[in-house]
Amino acid sequence: MARAPQNSSSGLQALIAPVGRLSGDGQLRELIKERHAHSSPSDAGIWYLPEAWSEGVFGVAGREAVVVQDPNVATWLQLRFGVAPQPLSLEPEWLNRNAGGLPPAAAPVALD
Repeated sequence: MARAPQNSSSGLQALIAPVGRLSGDGQLRELIKERHAHSSPSDAGIWYLPEAWSEGVFGVAGREAVVVQDPNVATWLQLRFGVAPQPLSLEPEWLNRNAGGLPPAAAPVALD
């Protein structure tokens, strides 16, 4: 796993939570897909870090993260998921190369 270069002025914010809290219901996946549809993935300003990457970047096991550039998106995510954003010193270029994937799809819900 590539080590993330640090950047003190990136303006990025990360929301870090136990695995499944951010990605469990599929809303984060849909948000990222929508933002990618309206701009290129490298310009969307939102990246998902699954547990393996999150552990390498933040040094904590059992966590997933979403990284955003737009403070308004960070606020919406905080309200939606109850996770406070924190400043993150990473290079967006590193995120574009290493964190461009989507969160896992939500598990199907039984309708009976």
